[in-house]
Amino acid sequence: MSITKAQIEKRKDYIGSSDVPAIFGLDPFRSPYDIYLDKTKEFAPQKETTAMSRGKFMEPALLMFARSLLGRINTRSPEKIINPTSTVSLIDHPDAVVVKDGEPIEAKSQSIYSEEKWGDEGTDQVPDRVILQCGCHILCNDTDICHVPADVAYRGFLMFMVKRDKDIIGRIVEKCDEFWNKYVKTNTPPPNTLPSPETIRRLIRVPKKTISIPNGAELVRARQEAAARSKEAGKVFEVADLALKAALGDAEAGTFDGGMATYFQYHRKAEEKIREAYDYRSIKIVKER
Repeated sequence: MSITKAQIEKRKDYIGSSDVPAIFGLDPFRSPYDIYLDKTKEFAPQKETTAMSRGKFMEPALLMFARSLLGRINTRSPEKIINPTSTVSLIDHPDAVVVKDGEPIEAKSQSIYSEEKWGDEGTDQVPDRVILQCGCHILCNDTDICHVPADVAYRGFLMFMVKRDKDIIGRIVEKCDEFWNKYVKTNTPPPNTLPSPETIRRLIRVPKKTISIPNGAELVRARQEAAARSKEAGKVFEVADLALKAALGDAEAGTFDGGMATYFQYHRKAEEKIREAYDYRSIKIVKER
């Protein structure tokens, strides 16, 4: 669901359904650290990614698909805010709700590169992160079901259904309350997790602000050592890569005991304002089965 700039800013004071999977460490795109920073720091506007663009254009089609199965739906469903505990508030904006019973709808579009597993249509065999997001929708909208129309890679449009599970909902409330009190309210980064590179890039820096880095010497030393190892590994790989290409001579493929090495030419299409189209070659190893 597309939300406004004002809604994005408002979400800093709440935990949203899309935050829940990340808090549990089950979001492939965001970590608990990302959510902590999102609630405590300021960010530059996010540029639309390929995944975001695909989701934006696929959502209307998925909601039309949902309407064909569920009847009338409301794509302007009202914002829901609940206080499951005395110290944390949840905010919810489902993609739509079924008019007749208010059941929330969470549309999903899967990339062909995703490794997430989707099971049989009509079941709750969806990725764990979707289970958690639907659980939050069910809790905030006080329903027993959340519908999940999904564009599943290589399978097309399918409808899934997640039912209320009191144990999952209880765990969501417990985990969100713990996260808010231990990390957001105390302005303390959650341990054993790191933010995504995109979050770090968008974080607005305070001009002329200088801090004492916790464990700074250790972090700097680890980075320098990793950089040295990476540079050395790059040199080793370059030599091995060139040796294999040289062994191919003017051939595009060669066999070896156990498989085949190919060096075919590929074409990458242009992306507007990012890069021009170009051709390139890449070594690929195909092992015998």
